[in-house]
Amino acid sequence: IIPNPWLAYEISQKAMKMFLDKYDKEVITNNIVFVIEEVRKCLEDEKDRLAEQIFRDLIEKKILWFFLLSGKAGYKLPSSIRVKNNARMLIRNDNTPVQQYLFDFVAEDEFNSMEKSIALYLDEQEKLLWWYRNLVGNDYYSLQGWKKQKIYPDFIFTDGSKKKSKDYSKVYVIETKGVHLKNEDTEYKRNIFNLCNKLGEKKDWRELGLEFSGKKFEFKVIFADEWQNMINKIFRL
Repeated sequence: IIPNPWLAYEISQKAMKMFLDKYDKEVITNNIVFVIEEVRKCLEDEKDRLAEQIFRDLIEKKILWFFLLSGKAGYKLPSSIRVKNNARMLIRNDNTPVQQYLFDFVAEDEFNSMEKSIALYLDEQEKLLWWYRNLVGNDYYSLQGWKKQKIYPDFIFTDGSKKKSKDYSKVYVIETKGVHLKNEDTEYKRNIFNLCNKLGEKKDWRELGLEFSGKKFEFKVIFADEWQNMINKIFRL
C-alpha cells in the first residue's frame, strides 16, 4: 500500500503506539493479525480518498481529460469473435436463438443467472437495435477511474434511432450487481459512471470520436431488484 518502506515503518510505529496507549502488549500480540488487517483497511481507505481528490482536482483544472478512445488508441467493438467448439448458444425461453445480439453467436456460459435474465429480456425489446456482452480482459471495453483496477461493464446496448431504421441514437453502458453486492466497490463504480455521464454532457461527442457524431451515451449501475424496471424505463414500456 505504501511504496516507501521507511514511511510504512513510521506509520506502523505510530499505529502501534496508539494501540499500546490503550491496551497492554499481550492483548496486542494475541490480536496482531487483526491489528495489521485493520491498519491496512485504514490505509487503503485513505489512499482511495486522496486518489479521488487528486483525480477530480486534475479534471477540474483540465490537466486530466475525459476521452472516449476508439480504434488503435483505445477500445473498438470487434469485427469478429472466437467461440469454443463445445460452447452452447444462448437461446430464448421459447428455444429460439437470440435475435438482437451484435454477433451471430453468444455463449450461454458467459452469463450468471441474473445476467442471463437481463440478456434475454433485452433481446426481446422491439426498440433495441443491438446488445453486446462485455467481459473482463484486454480485448474488452473498460473504464479507468482513480483506482488501479479497471471497470469492465457487463453490457453495452443501443436503442433504435427514430429517424433511421438501422441506426441508433443512444448507447447504454451497464454494470449489473446483485442486491447483496451494494458495497464500497459498487459505490465506486457508480461514482465513476456518474462522472462519465456528467462529463459526457459537457462535451460534443464528435470531439471524442468521429463515429459517435450526434450520439448520446449513458452509464448505469443496476441491481437485481431493479433491472427490469430500469430497462422498461429506458425503452419506455
